[in-house]
Amino acid sequence: MEDNKGNAYSFEENPYDYSPDFGGTCSFNRDLEMLLMKSALMRLKENRDNEFKLKELESEGRNERIEHIKVGQIVELVKIPGRTSLQSCSVDYAIDVRSKEGSLGILPGDAVEFVKDYLDLKSITLKTVVSSVKPLSMMRSNAKKAQIAVSFDADANSSGQVLTVSNVPELARYLMEGVSDNLDWQDEYDLSETDIEFKQKNAERKTRFIDEVSRSIPTINDISKITVLREYEAWGEGAELIAENDYELCELAQEVNDAVGADKKKALSKMLDYIRSARIHAYGMRFGEGMVVRYSWDGDENDLIRLANRLCSDLCADFYRGKEYREIDVRNQSVMSDAVYDLTAD
Repeated sequence: MEDNKGNAYSFEENPYDYSPDFGGTCSFNRDLEMLLMKSALMRLKENRDNEFKLKELESEGRNERIEHIKVGQIVELVKIPGRTSLQSCSVDYAIDVRSKEGSLGILPGDAVEFVKDYLDLKSITLKTVVSSVKPLSMMRSNAKKAQIAVSFDADANSSGQVLTVSNVPELARYLMEGVSDNLDWQDEYDLSETDIEFKQKNAERKTRFIDEVSRSIPTINDISKITVLREYEAWGEGAELIAENDYELCELAQEVNDAVGADKKKALSKMLDYIRSARIHAYGMRFGEGMVVRYSWDGDENDLIRLANRLCSDLCADFYRGKEYREIDVRNQSVMSDAVYDLTAD
């Protein structure tokens, strides 16, 4: 985090290189763009026509309550801690949708993923609206449950607020809650003494960062930039095999392996051109999630031949490296992001 005077405050760029089995698969589980008020509101406004059908309607008297629900009615979202059976997302709770009379159904996983970052924001009022409803009394005689769907909208609680958080300590906590590692999901009794010591030191680093920025930066208006730089280094089971899963790159590598003489030179040139220009959309990955990933390359021709040979074999690289970069420019209210996967390390 950088203030308007140029002073920078850092948690730590990469404290995760500790596990030879997983390679320190750390992550930053926050959407930085959600910190910008205009971006957070725009995301909801642009998707307010999307409908999400509620689940588990046939239990707990929900069919009876839905009989009295009207389209356009505002309903409430309530977290149910520890319940994740419906989710295909990164939270440890389900969300119950309720009217004044009680529960109407459970949000599906894609809806939870969509609204999770809005639930605890005090600067935005999230509105959950019934977008369609068909009570059981209007269904066929053999139907067992009603149908109901919701959509989302939001309004800012005050005008002129740049960020969705209102003070520096709140912002620092938000950022530190987004820093996680591959020990977070494990039960305490499964951790080694080294793992436990690492988690304790990591918690201390987070506390120091929160205390330092809260003490040094008076207000949100004194912040110029918020930057997340993730140094990705992995091997073994924890490595993200981006190059191996790049179909076009592997085809070009096969052309290099099959060619001889002048044709091999041409194939190498094509492969190098692709590496320098490729832009890969990373979804469902530990590296570059939701970002456009590009390659970096600093090898010679022989290195490129070795890379082509490996990509067309059953061998994996010994080591994988990359950098993720996300930054909010608070004064310009803009977000930049970049993910670079280092093929030279291959």
